[in-house]
Amino acid sequence: MDTDKKAELKRYNSGISILRLVLSFLIVLCHFYYAQGILGFLMITAVPSFMFLSFYLIYPLLKQKSNCKFLQRIGRLLIPHFFWGGVYFIIMSCVENRLLMKELKWQIFAGSSINSPQWFLINQMIITGILFGVFKICRQPMNRKLTLCLIFVICIVLQYSGLNYAVCSLFPKEVSAAYGRICEMIPMACLGIAYAAYRNKIFVLDKKIVLCGAAIVTFLIGYYFSAYRPKGFAYQGIPILIASVALCIAFIELPGFHNLIGNLINQLSKYTLGIYCVHILVGNSLRVALENINITFHMQILFPVLIWISSMVLSVGISFIPMKLLKRTVM
Repeated sequence: MDTDKKAELKRYNSGISILRLVLSFLIVLCHFYYAQGILGFLMITAVPSFMFLSFYLIYPLLKQKSNCKFLQRIGRLLIPHFFWGGVYFIIMSCVENRLLMKELKWQIFAGSSINSPQWFLINQMIITGILFGVFKICRQPMNRKLTLCLIFVICIVLQYSGLNYAVCSLFPKEVSAAYGRICEMIPMACLGIAYAAYRNKIFVLDKKIVLCGAAIVTFLIGYYFSAYRPKGFAYQGIPILIASVALCIAFIELPGFHNLIGNLINQLSKYTLGIYCVHILVGNSLRVALENINITFHMQILFPVLIWISSMVLSVGISFIPMKLLKRTVM
């Protein structure tokens, strides 16, 4: 690989930063806006795309097979999970004037009760554990590839056979969706690892535009077949899978830029974890505050924009508090 390619690979990808910001806004839209058509489909792909991107980025960690790095990763996810679960528990208990102990239990174990989006953190921890185990046990690269392919196929079969939905639906609603989505998220994680593993080997700078174009076409194909999906917990089916992967690749392969705007985007993208964790609280608080002064948005796009900006400001503000633990709840 020549010097230019090595420099490109080491350079922080501005496309990834843009993607993280776009996905965080799409997730806000999912909870505070209703849309059909291609925008509605794009909103659905936001969470699977985040899972793909997460494992694309932590592939080097898995490859190291370091127990210490693995535990650091889990700890990195546990901090915002427990912190924001506790914050939401305190606030909601005050609002309802009772201790929400049952809800707190489900929030801790499933991340889907008081602050429902935190199921994603639970899924990340479980899937990280599963895939780290694969890397630890399968020392030979070929055995590792075959095992990941087998896990991928099993998850797809469980989705299309209806077994995943049928079995997980037997459990209480607080956990059924959270744990049912593990089967829907594992294929995204496997593909994120696969793209990270093979991208460097096939990476050619002058093919970036072609690859972005192919990714956009693939996304549209996924959208066209989006009606043909099995029953599941929102993110099931191959159309969602290929569209989410295509969306990520289209942004990952964007040409890098390092001017003032690029640096600002890179800095702001660090707070997408904070946006993800606080946007429900911010959105509900804004709704109540605005209704008290007789302002209603009636599902206008301006409302989620205001929520996203407010969540970003709150996350940035928290990061300036001189406590390392607090910074890790938003970054």
